[in-house]
Amino acid sequence: MKTITLSDHTNDKLRAYEEHREHLYQDSINKHNNKIREKLNRRKEITGNISKDLRSYKILSGFGNLVRLTFNILTPNPAKPVKLQPSNTEIIWASGNKGENRAFEVLNKQLSEEWTAIKGYRNAKGEIDLLTVGPYGIIAMEIKYINGTIYCDGDKWWKDKFDRYGNLVETLAPITDKKGRTPSMQVNEAADILERYLKKNSINTRIYRMVIFSHKLSKIKEIKNKTVDYILNIQSIDINKLFFQKSTGFNKIDIEKLIYFIKTNHNFYNNKH
Repeated sequence: MKTITLSDHTNDKLRAYEEHREHLYQDSINKHNNKIREKLNRRKEITGNISKDLRSYKILSGFGNLVRLTFNILTPNPAKPVKLQPSNTEIIWASGNKGENRAFEVLNKQLSEEWTAIKGYRNAKGEIDLLTVGPYGIIAMEIKYINGTIYCDGDKWWKDKFDRYGNLVETLAPITDKKGRTPSMQVNEAADILERYLKKNSINTRIYRMVIFSHKLSKIKEIKNKTVDYILNIQSIDINKLFFQKSTGFNKIDIEKLIYFIKTNHNFYNNKH
């Protein structure tokens, strides 16, 4: 499977958080080292003053400097800084990045070089995590990395959430993004815009919509009234089996044309010319 990356928003956000933590850490290290240096310079200064006092027989002044030197030596050095742990937001971005990479690895093993994966397509309604274009047509995928049990009724989604040890920590928590959109809404809104654009350019093909839960412990329990074509966990993805009967018969030229228009549409919304 060939790959085209139009943008890598998830990885970019994750890298920004990591770089910010690293910047704060290096800044605190520099401040720590400066304090140590100041302390040693002060010790050197006091030691020099004691030598001068002894040569000049300034007993009282020498005693005072000796006290200062003792205090300087006995005062503990400031604790060495520790790098901040990732925030909850950074952890979420890291999970998203891990989930997308895991889904891509599975698909890459299944799909031949006839297929092209497009990462980071984005339009006015947001980003589609992964678009695959090939003989079966176009598949738009929303990828979620959730350790939990998934429920869906139409465009309403919930999860029973578990911690890393398998303990249930939250029940029927809504699955939404920051704008309140559920997984089906996210993929459908962006795919609808792309589908209309393709039709305006005489490409009358539907875009299949898929929500993939890529955490190895994701479980899909109850699905009703789904508004996407497929809702799957990572273990049950088999593109060739799912789409064998739906083949559009796209050839190499058709696929290249689709990719061209997808890239053009992405560039239009992202000011890339």
